[in-house]
Amino acid sequence: MIFPCCLLSLRSSCCPARVAKSRFCVRKEPSFYAPMAATLTSTMESARASLDQLVAKFDWISAITHSPDITALLHSNDLPSPLQSVNLKASTNCLEHASREIQAGLDLLGNAVASLEAQMSRVRSFQHDYRLVLSPIRRVPAEIVMEILRHTWTADIALMANRVVHHGTGPFNYPC
Repeated sequence: MIFPCCLLSLRSSCCPARVAKSRFCVRKEPSFYAPMAATLTSTMESARASLDQLVAKFDWISAITHSPDITALLHSNDLPSPLQSVNLKASTNCLEHASREIQAGLDLLGNAVASLEAQMSRVRSFQHDYRLVLSPIRRVPAEIVMEILRHTWTADIALMANRVVHHGTGPFNYPC
């Protein structure tokens, strides 16, 4: 079976049984898309599990509330006691650590999204190119296309094509 998708690149890994110096590659398996779909499905399941673990790692944050004495301090101009200060500093350090871990997770996801968007753009570009090649107008003989274009050529277009453009003058006859 011949798979034109391997025309994407000579170094494409989609087909290990590539024929040397061929523009097409041959795969010995009965279906090209079935192994690819199975691999993609397992990769997506693995990624989903990793994302679930990442989110679950920070589930404890949704349960955080202020203690009543901290709420009272927030609504007054009182100074915290020495014990409250120690507890606040420890809580602040814990939240800073969590903030750094969450930011690292967001950076990782942002990089993954950017990479996937670049890959999607590349895939769409190839899809567009392949659809252009498969365009029905390519099947119309050149003589017929020329005849169609000849019939669309009007006298006005012919006059515009022969019009002389003077360089060096602007829209109101001012020099450019």
